[in-house]
Amino acid sequence: MLIISPTKVQARKVAGALKKKGFQGVEFIERADKTPSLLDGLKVLLENGSSNLGWRIVAGELLKDKKDDLKSLLEKNNRDDAPAIQALVSREDKKLTKKMLTVLRNVRDDSPINEPGLSLLKRIGVELHKMGLEALSDELNSSGQIINPGLRQVPIKATTVQGSKGLSADVVFLTHFDDSLFISRSGITDKDVCSFLVALTRAKMKVFLMSSQRKSPTFLKWIDGKRISTEDAKR
Repeated sequence: MLIISPTKVQARKVAGALKKKGFQGVEFIERADKTPSLLDGLKVLLENGSSNLGWRIVAGELLKDKKDDLKSLLEKNNRDDAPAIQALVSREDKKLTKKMLTVLRNVRDDSPINEPGLSLLKRIGVELHKMGLEALSDELNSSGQIINPGLRQVPIKATTVQGSKGLSADVVFLTHFDDSLFISRSGITDKDVCSFLVALTRAKMKVFLMSSQRKSPTFLKWIDGKRISTEDAKR
């Protein structure tokens, strides 16, 4: 089980409260905040090859050393009549992205990786050894079930949104799911969207969104209503 909170203070309090209740497998994980990585963007594109968010993350990583090119691309994408960011990415970067996606599919499906593929994995940030590939394969696949050894012995990890990167669980609880904590004062930013995506995609089977306010969270409206269980919401 994974419990995600917006801040370290909240995550630490949740972990402490669970321990006081008698839960023995609680672990508080504290990590430095990180922006979405190239792998995060590619994972989004594995699910939806035309995802504007996925292409935006990938383009940001591929062009991070070409700040003028990145600035120009983002300015074009922010216009009211702008095409999808995929159409603005250069032919060369599109080709490279497709090659990286092919390699990741091979890893996910346990298919052989050739030498050029290993080089691409290195660029993505994957260590070139067997355990590194196995860890990546586990992250790319979302199957599997956790055997419950007893309620109080259930392994529970409590962390922040950014600290949850690389983690996953069948069931995820996202606490303090309120606009004041998930949306910047100036309005929704790319970072806000990416953080929400990171938290939401940690769940393999189900995620519980827990708000501390009566007002309906803005990001809740971004989720397809068919994916929301009203029975769980009434509990």
